[in-house]
Amino acid sequence: MVHDSFPSLSSQVRARPEGKAQGYPDEIDSLMFTLYPLRFEQGLKAKLSDSLTELRDQQNTISRSLETVMDKVDQGEADDAEMLARPTRLESLLALIAKVREFLLMYDWRSNKTAIRNLAGVAFLLLAVLMMFLSPPVPSHTRASSIEPPSQLPKPQTASE
Repeated sequence: MVHDSFPSLSSQVRARPEGKAQGYPDEIDSLMFTLYPLRFEQGLKAKLSDSLTELRDQQNTISRSLETVMDKVDQGEADDAEMLARPTRLESLLALIAKVREFLLMYDWRSNKTAIRNLAGVAFLLLAVLMMFLSPPVPSHTRASSIEPPSQLPKPQTASE
């Protein structure tokens, strides 16, 4: 660490010449005035380096979050582009109708009466099958068609009652 390279107070006091008394207050005060700014600077540097390390970690976290969000946005845009590229059901239906129309226009319907009859017969059969599957079921036994037993019939009212 940086503070190990600076001599401590006790080593500087011991390194004084032999003629001076140990613990002389002026020397200690001057030594304290020279060491205090150095120690203060070291502490400030350590605190700043810790703060910078925390800020770098926060910046890295934010960068990763931003990359994730940007990837999701890019993926969403790609999905939207793919959805727009696919034909919708309406477009598919219109394409099918156009193909059927082209097929029907290939024939000369005015001169070919048998084809018209066959086409009408197939259309009638398709409608009949469609009606069978789409009509609601009719119950075979309904309440209106049943006859109630005589015990549950109301008794006729007479004039004396």
